[in-house]
Amino acid sequence: GLGDVYKRQAQSYNEQSADELVFLDIAASLENRGTTIELATKLARELFIPFTIGGGISSLNHIADLVTAGADKISVNSSALKNPDLITQGAKRFGSQCIVVAIDAKKTGEHWEVFSHGGTRSTGQNALELAREAADRGAGEILFKSMDVDGHKNGFDKLLNTKISNMQSI
Repeated sequence: GLGDVYKRQAQSYNEQSADELVFLDIAASLENRGTTIELATKLARELFIPFTIGGGISSLNHIADLVTAGADKISVNSSALKNPDLITQGAKRFGSQCIVVAIDAKKTGEHWEVFSHGGTRSTGQNALELAREAADRGAGEILFKSMDVDGHKNGFDKLLNTKISNMQSI
């Protein structure tokens, strides 16, 4: 199954001495389902490095289940847009180091706009403002994904990364 594919990939990264892995089920919110506890459990058994898991995580109970299964960090995206208090409460209960806010951003005019549900839905929100709010609410990390650049094999969105790095300490 898919869990076994991820397990083999995790073993490969482990052998290559990666220092951290992030597993994002980008279709989970779109398909209205959560990240499986089984996947987190399998990864925890195979990995000797920290890992973050995300996709469809919409409650403190789901975060608790994934942490209990072995995830070091939890990534929230669409659910944090719908319920920003999930960031605040997650950071209070599990610590800021556990809460990663993933932001899918696309350049529109003079700013970067936030998209949700695996990058399929425009929110109208400014990505830099959302990053600041996430940090203020206690997120320990921001995972920016540039819809304009990522996956094109042309490097990173240096302008976006610079703007984000200059505006906050996380």
